[in-house]
Amino acid sequence: MNHTTAVANGGREGRVIQNLSVQDRFIPYYVRSPQAAQNFYEDLLDLTDAEVWLRSRATGEFANLNLLHLVLAAYVRTVAVMPGINRYVSGGKLYARNGITVVISAAKNESDRRSARFVKVDFTPNDTIYDVYRKVGAAVQQLKAGNSLATATPFPESLLKMPRPFIHFAFWCLRKLDEYDRLPVKYRDCSPYHSSLLISSLAAHGVRPTYMSLGDFGHLPMSLSISTNTMGDRRALSFRVVYDSRVADVYYFTEAFKYFKQVLNNPALLEQGPETVFEDIF
Repeated sequence: MNHTTAVANGGREGRVIQNLSVQDRFIPYYVRSPQAAQNFYEDLLDLTDAEVWLRSRATGEFANLNLLHLVLAAYVRTVAVMPGINRYVSGGKLYARNGITVVISAAKNESDRRSARFVKVDFTPNDTIYDVYRKVGAAVQQLKAGNSLATATPFPESLLKMPRPFIHFAFWCLRKLDEYDRLPVKYRDCSPYHSSLLISSLAAHGVRPTYMSLGDFGHLPMSLSISTNTMGDRRALSFRVVYDSRVADVYYFTEAFKYFKQVLNNPALLEQGPETVFEDIF
């Protein structure tokens, strides 16, 4: 979520969904933590058509267009059609997020981890794959220039020199503000756990994707880890997802993953904006 949206909504990341059933409104009280609500999903997708399309489009301004951009664009399009995967739970209430904010894991080696671990990018439901490419590129350039908030921390380093009870109290205050969706925007901006999606690409490491935790601070509803694998004699996208089952049921997420795969199989759909952007329920 960008600063303009945050200010317009009183600093909040989203709006409370009002017309849930009574059973659904009780779920955040039955299942209080994202760890208890975590569901896991794994799948494999033939990349033959997607790679043919990528090779034909990775020219000129978009010479560095790659699989990560395609996966991000497919996710953004899925949110446009099935916005329920972009909700979050805070203070026992279910919220529809105002924007689409994706955290991309950026650390490839130890030197990267010392400087910045991620980039945070804001998207809109109308974004095409070319919009996604430009926005990711701009965020990476900001990171390289030292203008990214990814290296920021909620408190100065001097706090770590204080007795641990003071540190625990400081973070207790942050958690309480966050519980009631009142955490200041500057704190959310430097947190990877205040976003729509956390994504990590492990293809360059030659390993299978891993399940990534949703954490116990913030309200991240979904994480996605991708890599490449083989499907017979063809290359395939291997991905693993962890999602918060409180934001939508397993049937909704299953339909969302089905749509996500359909878009990846037809990447030309991402060259234009969606025909219709669906609003979440009120």
